[in-house]
Amino acid sequence: MENLRTYGRPPYRVAVIHGGPGAPGCMAPVARELADAAFGDPGRPEADAAFARLGALATRADACDVLTTDTGVLAHQARIYAGVWPEMAELRRSGGLLELARSVRCPVTAIHGDCDSHPADGVAEPLAAVLPGFRFILLERCGHLPWLERHARDAFFQTLRAELRQAYPPPPSTV
Repeated sequence: MENLRTYGRPPYRVAVIHGGPGAPGCMAPVARELADAAFGDPGRPEADAAFARLGALATRADACDVLTTDTGVLAHQARIYAGVWPEMAELRRSGGLLELARSVRCPVTAIHGDCDSHPADGVAEPLAAVLPGFRFILLERCGHLPWLERHARDAFFQTLRAELRQAYPPPPSTV
């Protein structure tokens, strides 16, 4: 994976992933905290800058009360988005994405905002039907990017840390 960033020390037990194709690094602020589109031809020279502007607009539109539109994306890549999104859209439309989710064998928790443009029921119900033990946590006064939301940021990180501690408790002390 290009622009992969790791935090902490191996062996790594957790992956923090955001599904925004073409926006690698979007979750970098989240990973750092835990560690203490384009218009027209995506191959044209200005496509990545246009995709970045679109990303800033989408961040504002998807937020309840955003602190910043700087999502920490390392590089907006319109060509990657254009190459990936049609396949993802077809997987969503056909139900193939949920079929793929059936093969997930690790704990899954969705932390979702009550103001997210993706309706909570449209996320929680389908995933609960295919993921055993699926957990859904709804944050108030929160849009699509809780780590950037004024009213939800602290609750998001508290919830994320609690979920990680529950799923991956620290080893018992040998002292």
